[in-house]
Amino acid sequence: MNDLSHRMAELARDLDGTRGTVDTAEHAVRAAVETMPSCAGAGLTLLHRDGTLETVAATDDAVLKGDRLQYELGEGPCVQAIRDDAVVHSPDLAADSRWPRWVEQVVPDLGARSMLAVRLWTRRDDIGALNLYSTEVGGFDHDERETALTLAAHTAVAIAASSDIDDMHAAMERRTRIGAAIGIVMERHGLTQPVAFEVLRRLSQEQNRKLHDIAGEVVEGGRLTDG
Repeated sequence: MNDLSHRMAELARDLDGTRGTVDTAEHAVRAAVETMPSCAGAGLTLLHRDGTLETVAATDDAVLKGDRLQYELGEGPCVQAIRDDAVVHSPDLAADSRWPRWVEQVVPDLGARSMLAVRLWTRRDDIGALNLYSTEVGGFDHDERETALTLAAHTAVAIAASSDIDDMHAAMERRTRIGAAIGIVMERHGLTQPVAFEVLRRLSQEQNRKLHDIAGEVVEGGRLTDG
């Protein structure tokens, strides 16, 4: 096994061992800079269910600014990778006519000269994109693009798994909060558990708010509120 293959195998194990979406994303962007000589900075974009894009990890502020500018303008390698082409490579941003508004700002202001964006996806979902920036014209040759594809594949699977973990933890926290609120209502008002739950449920319906939000206020304030 050559050095790169060994490094990618280690990376796959490391990503599998991470916990949580942000932790996984931060690990991936650091790995991109470490494994690709052309890569001066990396960011990881998540595609949310409502269609919005968010950079959840970036190696530096320049990457964060470059990514956010793409979202604001609705154009750029990352946006194109998520919406159209799974792999978007620009060896010379200054000569690239695909994203004129974005290029005219990132080249002089951020020093970006070439870029590679790779969609993160699984058989179930499109997750986002891995965005790699270079300060060199001609950055990301064939070997580095292959490395980026491998990294993106491992990262997509790891993020999908960590998202499931995040969702599970959030659900557990909501159930715990509701249970604690039921206990408070039972104690303060002398109610049985089913009646206390029904009080919270009706309050949720009347205020058109989620039950776990009502429960959170009860837990924090120690009493029911009428909104």
